[in-house]
Amino acid sequence: ASDKLAQQIDLSVAYAKNAQVVIVNKDATITADDVKNLTVAVENGSAGNIVAANDIGVVNLNALPSQMDALLEVVAGASQAAIIDLTMAESVIGKNQFADLKIAEGISYGDEVFAVGLRKGSNLTEKLNKFLKDKYADGTMTALLEKYQVSLNTAALA
Repeated sequence: ASDKLAQQIDLSVAYAKNAQVVIVNKDATITADDVKNLTVAVENGSAGNIVAANDIGVVNLNALPSQMDALLEVVAGASQAAIIDLTMAESVIGKNQFADLKIAEGISYGDEVFAVGLRKGSNLTEKLNKFLKDKYADGTMTALLEKYQVSLNTAALA
């Protein structure tokens, strides 16, 4: 979608990333091949729901009202895993009621990057790119992304 969008508007360099990740109990050991055979909780209609149903082909899918509900299903043992946004996972997993959950290592789907959209041909695109790169270089962006627990996308800013 971003290639099509980039034909219509200018996009800044990417400043953060997101993906759909698998959340399991911290003692669980699973591989990407295991996911389709697990009971998986997702937010109904979410990107995680689409990935689970269409890309993975999960047979036992619990579609719930929110990502938090999906996580609570794993905590309660009603689902073996949840598929949610990486940005959401990084902000709650391992803390409070989700202290016994973890992000399954090496399993992610639908990687995407965040960028700023500007009017096609905007004279601000170059200035914004310089600003973002400078703010990564001086640590400002990294500190903000860590504060708000958003995944860094420093590779796109190199």
